[in-house]
Amino acid sequence: MNNKQIAAVAAVVIILIATVCAYTALKGPEPEEKGIEASLPVYGNANDDYIVDDEDISIMESIMKGDKSLADYPLADADLDGKVTSKDIEIATKLKNGESTMCTIVDQLDRKVTLQYPLDNMIAIRSDVATFMACGGFQDHVYGYTGTDYVNIYEGIKKAGGQYMGNSSSVSADIWAKIVKADSDLNAKGEKVGAVISDRTTAFGDYLDDMDTAKIPAICIRVTDPDLTLSGTLLIGFLVGGECYEQCQDYVRLCEEAMSYLHSKTDNLSDDEVVRFISMISIRCVSGDESQYSKTGEAAGGKCMTKIKGDTSPSLQTVDAITEYDDLITQILAFRTMGCTVTDLSNTCWGANTIGYVENSKWFEGMVFINCSMPVTCRVLYAASVLYPELIDESYADSILQKIVDEFLPYLHDTQEDGHFDVTKDMTTTVTYQDYQDYLKSH
Repeated sequence: MNNKQIAAVAAVVIILIATVCAYTALKGPEPEEKGIEASLPVYGNANDDYIVDDEDISIMESIMKGDKSLADYPLADADLDGKVTSKDIEIATKLKNGESTMCTIVDQLDRKVTLQYPLDNMIAIRSDVATFMACGGFQDHVYGYTGTDYVNIYEGIKKAGGQYMGNSSSVSADIWAKIVKADSDLNAKGEKVGAVISDRTTAFGDYLDDMDTAKIPAICIRVTDPDLTLSGTLLIGFLVGGECYEQCQDYVRLCEEAMSYLHSKTDNLSDDEVVRFISMISIRCVSGDESQYSKTGEAAGGKCMTKIKGDTSPSLQTVDAITEYDDLITQILAFRTMGCTVTDLSNTCWGANTIGYVENSKWFEGMVFINCSMPVTCRVLYAASVLYPELIDESYADSILQKIVDEFLPYLHDTQEDGHFDVTKDMTTTVTYQDYQDYLKSH
């Protein structure tokens, strides 16, 4: 081969390499290779990423050899005995392989909770937690749930045999009796209640000590907090294990990608461009600065102007309590749980008999209601479409919610006569004042 031929071949090789690199850059990594931002607070997950794998075991081995420090990898102490031994590696190996073992997690109120892995037979306390279970795809592992039984949300849980334990937001004497019976019934089959899950310790009522005595773990997951909901989904998905965890990883990736897209549109807004808002629930309650509803608007890129402190949403008591925001905001985000269905608006929203002082707001007709019967990421996207319609079109929020329904909540399709749940036709996602007026005219 002469020099010209060699040069020609080299040129072709260079072109091919450049083409492959360009294609790879355009195509991006395959979904299964993409990382997840959320971490997994499980003892045995030494490097605190989103999965227990060989890297964690390698770190444990390095700590045992003295090459690494436990102080730098506190989750490496899987059995919490203050040192790393072969026992910790055994637990991590079982977690990695999906084998039965006791493990300890850190829940989202920083409580250490020891439980049986894999996790099954969960009991969800409060409507938001039951919604989280349904949206997270955990329906096959929910033994029972409490709260308002909203239309279509829990069809997957019901289909899988989940028991409705009553409309209660906490563990009352009646609910505790039902939990004890559930545990007894499961014990007869060689099983037990895997965990009682809620989003706050007060929801466990006076029964935390009783749960501890009965060896029923109590786990707090901040299911409606935009900053924590994906980590909570990942944690429960990991504990359930198997295909459920693989599905959870795909779900979290999709939500993280959607939030990344949102941030690309809103992160560089100037102070003058940022929309000032307050959030409201139950028609007449303004939410505090630590409330999930205020945080949803902030996650959507807005600036919350509430004067109420804490995770609370008190009812308006005077007209001044709403009109004092007239010159501070340009938007009211109103949140309501409406179910996965088309909502009857005749006596709700602006026409509700509880509207009271809200109608005195300068922004009364500009309120937009957002349905809470959807994953929190979707709530944030719809809130963004309200705050910044020129940046985030509502159709984008629709597309993400539809993708979640198709890939992770397929049971919703079974709720429709035509076998297809269309989020733009079969569910009320947002309601504007014009939507309300149009509804009244057509009914």
